Amino acid sequence: MKNTPIKLAVIILLSLSINSSVIAKEKVKLLPADLLNIARNYQCDQIDDFYDRPGMVNPPYTYGYLTGLDEDSAVFWCEKKENNKRLYYLIIYSRSEKKGLQNCPSKIIWRNYPGGLSIYKDITMTLNDFVYIATPRNRVPQNKKMTHNAILSEYDGKEELFYCYDGEWLVRQRD
Repeated sequence: MKNTPIKLAVIILLSLSINSSVIAKEKVKLLPADLLNIARNYQCDQIDDFYDRPGMVNPPYTYGYLTGLDEDSAVFWCEKKENNKRLYYLIIYSRSEKKGLQNCPSKIIWRNYPGGLSIYKDITMTLNDFVYIATPRNRVPQNKKMTHNAILSEYDGKEELFYCYDGEWLVRQRD
């Protein structure tokens, strides 16, 4: 009976250590549940190591890309792993059947590691420094101004600004 408190303490410590290892192995949700479900429709998943880098980084998602209520549209990063390669997708979601997407695809395949996302709203900016994502050699019309929001992906001084123009995605990259 003298050993009962010691045995009890050992059992409690073992239980806590097992529970903490189970908790540590659980996947942390980086995307809200609604966006995670949409990602799965695109056969991609959240980027588990998104925050495994130093410094401040915006989330891998943001709401309110299109006009209307913020919760009616969103953009987010997800990834698909194929043959030990990581494919990054920027998903553009709208509850209203692509309302406001200007006929652009709702998925951008991207080669660079994603940055944190925010909505860029400067409609006075021209498209002068942008290139077409699908056909980078094609010239973007000069001195045309933005007429709607763009998507900003940035981390550690590097930024990529995505803009839908005439049914195609453009990007401007800066260091």
